[in-house]
Amino acid sequence: MPAPVVLAAATPSVVLCGATAPYQPLAGGILGVWTLWMVYTALRAAIAGLTSVQVSVDGLQPVRIGRGTAVRVNITPRHGCLVTDVRSVLLCERTHVRMVGTDRSYDTITEHREELRLPYAEGSLPGHVLISHIIPGGRPASEESGTQWSLTITVRCSGRPDWAQTFPLTVVP
Repeated sequence: MPAPVVLAAATPSVVLCGATAPYQPLAGGILGVWTLWMVYTALRAAIAGLTSVQVSVDGLQPVRIGRGTAVRVNITPRHGCLVTDVRSVLLCERTHVRMVGTDRSYDTITEHREELRLPYAEGSLPGHVLISHIIPGGRPASEESGTQWSLTITVRCSGRPDWAQTFPLTVVP
């Protein structure tokens, strides 16, 4: 049942619940619980309609400097969503602690940033996209102090909220 119909049906019961509760506590309580359940069900259905895609990521393994990483992004559009593209950002940041007297400050320096945009074919429902980044030589490994590598994947849908998630990546020398 559509959410507006459920909410419209629940509105009289809220009014009746308030009117009958002092006179018939059991009936008013049952009616109140039923009303809360209907509102909860309608809100849950409305929120589920906002999730536009189901995404899973395979192949996140440690990678060596100078070699590539290959990640498979499995995409299942839901509720009539049209996936337009998939974006991937490989990021390496290093945090330095700087002491000035007794004050401590943190500086974050971006060591490497690479962004890929992969178009998604409309006919591939559901489908997958292969993402490949090469870790350039001369960059720090994950084990070095304050160094963090991450891979952010964004699946864009027209007219819907994007799906985005950041995954930590282990880079070894």
